[in-house]
Formats: sequence, C-alpha cells, structure tokens
Amino acid sequence: MSGSLVIADVDGLWKFAGMTTLASDPKGLLNFIPAEKITYYLHKMMLMEMMGAVLPEDAGVRN
Repeated sequence: MSGSLVIADVDGLWKFAGMTTLASDPKGLLNFIPAEKITYYLHKMMLMEMMGAVLPEDAGVRN
C-alpha cells in the first residue's frame, strides 16, 4: 500500500485534507482517508499510550 498527502487550499490557506491510498480494495484501487479520521486515531493512540494501555514496544518501534 502507498499513500500521498492531500492539501486543500481554503481561502489562500493550505490545510491538511487527508491522504489518498493506492491498494486493492473491493471498493476500488484509490481510496481517500479524511484528515479527521487520521487525527482521531492518532489522538486516540496518544491517549492510550499516556494511560499505559499501549506501549511503543507494542507497535514494533525500535530505537
């Protein structure tokens, strides 16, 4: 799977709009993931880490 950043020009201000992904999927080959969905899950993951429910090691992150 590969992805590309999507930026929207809103009244001359550039904003993160989401990502497009290229992957085989029953709905098609090109999918759009809205920024709201990405930030929701990043925020949720950060809160889970702060509560100790998930540790960086669980994600396979190595220093």
